[in-house]
Amino acid sequence: MLLLQLGSARDLNVAPVLENVENYFLDCIDDVSKTFFAQINTIFFISSSYKCEENVYSIDSFTYKPTNITAVMGENSCTTNLSIKMVDFGAQRDQIIAFKKFSRTGRDVKEFCTFGHLEDFEMEIIKNLQLFNNWSITLFPYNSYISFINPNEIGGFIIMIKFNGDYNVLSNYVFNCVLVLSKYKIMNSISRFMIVVKGSGNSKKISNTILKVFGNIAIHCYNIILLIHEENYSNVSIYSYNFYDQKSFKCGMFLGSSLIHTCVSNQNDIEYIFYEDRIPGTEECYITPIGTLHEPLVIAEINGSEMSYGYSNESVSIMLIKIAIDRINHIRLAYYNMWQEELELSFVYLNEDINIDTYLTFAYYYTSQYYWYIPKAKPYPRWSNITRVFDGPTWISLVISLFVGSLIMRYLNEGSQDLSLCLFNSLAFLLGIGIEIPQKLHVRLFIFCWLIYSLAINTVFQSYFTSFMVDPRFQHQINSFEELSKLNYDLFFVSPESLYAYAELNVTKYMHIIIGPMNAIAYALSKTKGAVYISEESMEHFYNTVCDELRTELHRIEEAPQQHHIGVKLTEPSVGIRLRKLISRLVEAGINIKTVSDALYSRPTGNKKEYNLESYVPFSVKHLKSAIYLYLIGNVLGFISLVCELISHSTILKFILNHC
Repeated sequence: MLLLQLGSARDLNVAPVLENVENYFLDCIDDVSKTFFAQINTIFFISSSYKCEENVYSIDSFTYKPTNITAVMGENSCTTNLSIKMVDFGAQRDQIIAFKKFSRTGRDVKEFCTFGHLEDFEMEIIKNLQLFNNWSITLFPYNSYISFINPNEIGGFIIMIKFNGDYNVLSNYVFNCVLVLSKYKIMNSISRFMIVVKGSGNSKKISNTILKVFGNIAIHCYNIILLIHEENYSNVSIYSYNFYDQKSFKCGMFLGSSLIHTCVSNQNDIEYIFYEDRIPGTEECYITPIGTLHEPLVIAEINGSEMSYGYSNESVSIMLIKIAIDRINHIRLAYYNMWQEELELSFVYLNEDINIDTYLTFAYYYTSQYYWYIPKAKPYPRWSNITRVFDGPTWISLVISLFVGSLIMRYLNEGSQDLSLCLFNSLAFLLGIGIEIPQKLHVRLFIFCWLIYSLAINTVFQSYFTSFMVDPRFQHQINSFEELSKLNYDLFFVSPESLYAYAELNVTKYMHIIIGPMNAIAYALSKTKGAVYISEESMEHFYNTVCDELRTELHRIEEAPQQHHIGVKLTEPSVGIRLRKLISRLVEAGINIKTVSDALYSRPTGNKKEYNLESYVPFSVKHLKSAIYLYLIGNVLGFISLVCELISHSTILKFILNHC
């Protein structure tokens, strides 16, 4: 059975204790555990042999290629200069591998993780813990059936780490370990973590690296201590984290590490300062929200072409948090000094198995709809559109039927020997013009049949010809992602997260990631075949900032829009929970929708864009252009015919006079 439940030390087949194992390190672990896990019955033990591939998750693996372009958009050739950062999967083939690494957190991480055997030192720790305590210790091989475990029964975690001197590997290892625990929902707000580190390195830097990962992923798990034994030293440093920074008045999960005690040889009594004893009064704290990069719904904004980060007072999240904070006494909101490394995307995708409750300080406040946007199909050119009114075979069949009808009329009417007269009579019927009715019955019957045929043709012809004169209609409108793919459109995404949420691992060479919604919109509109995947709110906000005189109507592909839950993560756990409850009440009352509308539509809208709207076009003089042109052409042809007739008549008259 992969999930091993250990009962007592007598059941363990433990190898003899190695002489080089520092006994005082084991004693320190045991003494700290008695205090730290005093009220806990079940402990998860995670061996250092638990390994994952390096760089399972790293947004830094992307290479954003800086490019300066001149985008020409719209029918009026609106021009703007852009300085963009783009991942082009067609030109940068290595980025597909980077994207696969990035996307692994959205799938089952166990494909990239393995579990080995317990080391002798780890077996000694388990034996000592169970000899003197009543804890039930459960080994944690990742490939076990941990989904059957009740999280409420798990009180503590012991994570073993062997440090080899590489801090990037250390950060990646801790990230994957916490990610697995979070993904399978076996952590909760009362979980206690003891992290035991052996290796050579600076203990302060080691603690900072580990605690920062916990602060970014498991912000609600605030009972954490680190026992770090540096090689060639006889002491064990015990670290926790700083909750409160007196200089900046900031409160949060990670503001640096703090050395709270040191275990030395032959020291029996160990004092441990619990986290709860170090919580300052809330009146001393600033609450710092962590949000995404783009307006209008989130916290930070981009100024100009450069990526300059700063809080926006107009962002929806700031407004909602201010309303909620007004209901809590002695809490202040810090919305300045945004650190780039603190920015964290807060999208939660509806089609992903991500548990919002994992982040007790994640305050959901809005659900945004993401669509594909492309330029609206252009109208047909008016004169070339004549082939759409009646196609080639239709015109040929009309001409043939006209000549056949004229020939039949010519031979039925024995008194008429003029074929041209019959031809013009047939054409007159076709156009709805009256002629002299013949006397013979069989000719009348044929003309009656021809008249019925002419009326039918004329009615249809007038309907189509009227549509040609008034509204030439639009060319084919692309209305699905499948068509975009088949026609090899360039597909632009504003972030790796939005690309993964839509395409997962089905990345093609036509897909691109461009930093910044405005740059993505402008670059997509400048392409002959370009489409941008963006939220409805971002399109509304950034469309008029792309170009002052942009006159491009957009079509929104309604096919399966994706819902992205948007929220903000707060850096202080206890107060953050209260804020989350207050914001949820504001959402239930519809304040979030009103705030979004005010943020989007209170400012000048500029040019109006259309999303595939069938609007009525009033009749105007421009609709008569084609009729006037046809009338002028008819007059020109009539004048030419008159001149030709006069010339031929004069020539024939001269010929008769000369030969008579």
